[in-house]
Amino acid sequence: MVSAETRATVSSSGVTDAPNLPKAAPRPVSASRVTLAHLMTAADTNPYGNVHGGVLMKLADDVAGLAAARHCGGPAVTVAIEMALLRPVHVADLVHAAAHVTWTGRTSMEVQVDIGAQRWNETDQSHPVAVAHVVYVALDADARPLPVPPLVLETDDDRRDHVEAQLRAETRALHRVKRDQLREEPA
Repeated sequence: MVSAETRATVSSSGVTDAPNLPKAAPRPVSASRVTLAHLMTAADTNPYGNVHGGVLMKLADDVAGLAAARHCGGPAVTVAIEMALLRPVHVADLVHAAAHVTWTGRTSMEVQVDIGAQRWNETDQSHPVAVAHVVYVALDADARPLPVPPLVLETDDDRRDHVEAQLRAETRALHRVKRDQLREEPA
């Protein structure tokens, strides 16, 4: 009989195909949650007075990297970023970026980042400005891919995020196959 905890553990990060690597203990989504805040200044803006999308992307990568490192217990490197900018951010906006792991593979994981902004002098008028999904690969001391812990889904939101992340992972795999096929075609 499979326990409820085992049923809630979702990942293909079992390492049966890598016999020399230890299997990592499952970790809950809550263990990876991280939030960063940054007050936007004139140095963050483009000539139109909006904050550069790249500034938000860097913030997303910073907070997602922390979440990935928390989940895998060590270094992880960015391999892909998908980001949607929903509305402009301006000077003096206080930007909050919240990240958590949504999916794990054998050596990779996806982190979702939700970014919101509020005027620095308002206490509860935050609105969504961007969402990002960042893929990381865990690395060992020799910079080789390392197995990541399976993900324990704790809430309905975690389960919904995981289903969506699984679809993105499958799409990334299809794109990878297509890229490999294109590379193999004669010029």
